[in-house]
Amino acid sequence: NPIIISKLASVLKKCDVILFKDASGKYLLHRIVKVTENSYITRGDNRIVTECVNPGDVVGILTGYYKGEKFIDCKKNFAYKIYSFWITKYYYIRVLKRKIGSIIKK
Repeated sequence: NPIIISKLASVLKKCDVILFKDASGKYLLHRIVKVTENSYITRGDNRIVTECVNPGDVVGILTGYYKGEKFIDCKKNFAYKIYSFWITKYYYIRVLKRKIGSIIKK
C-alpha cells in the first residue's frame, strides 16, 4: 500500500513514525517510542527490538497511507491515533505473547 512521507515540519514526538537511514545504509520506517535529549528510540510495529536513531539520520515522517482505496491521515484519523497509543503503550504484552507462543511451540 502506498505511504506518504513528508519533510520534517515540526518537532518529532512519541508515536510518530519516521523514515530513517540506519548504519548499514538501509532505510527503515519505525515508530518513536521515546524521545531523549540527543536521539529517538524507535521500534517497528511488528518488532520487539528497539533502535537508537540520531536526529540527523531522519529523512521524513509518515503523514498518511492508503488502506485499499481509503486514505488514512496520521494526524487526523482517530482510529490511527488509538492504534499508535496502544502499540507503544502495551509493548510488553506483545513481548509476553511472543515468549508464551515460543514456549508452547516447544
